Amino acid sequence: MIERHHDDFALSASGHFFDRPLPLTAITVFNRSDSVHPSLENTYPGVEAASELRDSEAAQSLLPLGAARAGLGHQDAEKPYRAPDEAEVRQTTAGIAVVMDGMEDAELLAPAAATRHPDHLAVHEAARRLGCRCLGRRRVLVHLRAVRL
Repeated sequence: MIERHHDDFALSASGHFFDRPLPLTAITVFNRSDSVHPSLENTYPGVEAASELRDSEAAQSLLPLGAARAGLGHQDAEKPYRAPDEAEVRQTTAGIAVVMDGMEDAELLAPAAATRHPDHLAVHEAARRLGCRCLGRRRVLVHLRAVRL
């Protein structure tokens, strides 16, 4: 499962895996950020502290599923947002491919780019390039389709 940010899987597709447990690896692409709730900005100042907090939250959310985790270490997009450039999409695609290397008979699950957020667009395009052709198109909570690689 590719997730753009630390909480994307828990907020969207985790119920699918409770219903049908399978071996799971969550690949988090953009796991470096200084984004925390405004009331916590003094407690978790900067990218390192905020990223550590978000990583801990992600680990806890995946425990009930027994999921393996892999982070690519990309920095969240910052405002003003712009479309991802080709080099960023290639880097995202290559990073996901490295994690998936050797995963025989894997199904690639990826959320659709339901918003115009550059991180969402980059992951959507990377998943498409890796063979995931059935990405959801409607703006609903879960945007997943599985494609056998």
